[in-house]
Amino acid sequence: MQRRTFLKTLGSLPVVAYFPTVAAAQQAEDQKLLILVQFGGGNDSLNMFVPYADQAYYEAREDLAISAQEVMPLSANIGMNPVMSDLLNAWEEGDMAVVQGLGYPEPNRSHFRSIEIWQTASDADEFSHQGWLNQLLPESDFSLQGVMISGSPAALSGETNQFSLTSSDDDQSQVYIPEGLATTTAVQHVLDQRHSYNNAVSLLNAAFEQDISLSNEFAGDDFSQDCKLVAELIAAGIRPHVIHLSLGSFDTHSNQRTPHDNLLDQLSKGLSALRAELQALGLWQQVSIASYSEFGRRVAVNASNGTDHGTAASHFVLGGDVKGGLYGLAPSLTELDNGDLIFTEDFRDYYRTLADWMQWQPSQEIQSFTNMGFL
Repeated sequence: MQRRTFLKTLGSLPVVAYFPTVAAAQQAEDQKLLILVQFGGGNDSLNMFVPYADQAYYEAREDLAISAQEVMPLSANIGMNPVMSDLLNAWEEGDMAVVQGLGYPEPNRSHFRSIEIWQTASDADEFSHQGWLNQLLPESDFSLQGVMISGSPAALSGETNQFSLTSSDDDQSQVYIPEGLATTTAVQHVLDQRHSYNNAVSLLNAAFEQDISLSNEFAGDDFSQDCKLVAELIAAGIRPHVIHLSLGSFDTHSNQRTPHDNLLDQLSKGLSALRAELQALGLWQQVSIASYSEFGRRVAVNASNGTDHGTAASHFVLGGDVKGGLYGLAPSLTELDNGDLIFTEDFRDYYRTLADWMQWQPSQEIQSFTNMGFL
């Protein structure tokens, strides 16, 4: 979204949660920021971080496999897809961690159910309407704890001070009303939040009326432009706890190689430019960028030269505080669960590490899980 378009549409955007209180748009200068990147549809991480030393990968993937000569080696066994070359500097400079084998017990292969599990940090047999981040965010008068630029806001669902730039006709536009409020109290709650929402729109407009000059060029694709908007938000003094981005669809059931490579190319270009801009602003140490998705893909190529819904997957974290390298155990490509990878690391260990870095008190959903050490 171009900044001019953003300014014109602020007043008519859907609201995920109107803000309980109004505060200055700026947070403390040392405020940490978590940027989540959702791979919509389920990313094939085996073609993102390629197990190029494992012959089983080539036997299972045939023409879909990326050759050992093409990959950019990260270790003796894992290499990065060559279309992600813009992120190679981040790896070489120790700003990138690749976390392998993320999943959960009794995995669900439904897009809708599995992303719900990831966004609520619940068990496969539990159902929750509270996003995992909503359980972690500290109480604050700050009117923009979370900013949704693209993707589903479910990770922040609940009574969170968040603002959505996502155009949608679904229930994202509804006000969150805590259970048990009397009718008159609920009406006042809605009115208070609407008033705060209008003030937050004014704060954002005021921020973007500034002359914002960036130091780096961003590509013209939608994801890179979303990354540019993130850079402009931060340069304008907007410092939420969380910003949410999405890219996809990664639901590559047929003829996967070209569209998947195109998505990874956009991802690499957008995040590389955002990293460079945050470094120029002197804020890279305060930011962590973490990917997630509902699931990975199956190991074997299907009859349409694509991949079907799987289970475990690798994800990455970028940031100035990141301890670069490979984390977690790479799942076996031969010891499978009905053709799917068996997870080696619970995704809530991943979340616990992010939460600890943000200095958030662990919620019930993640408090029993283990810090993986990449931050």
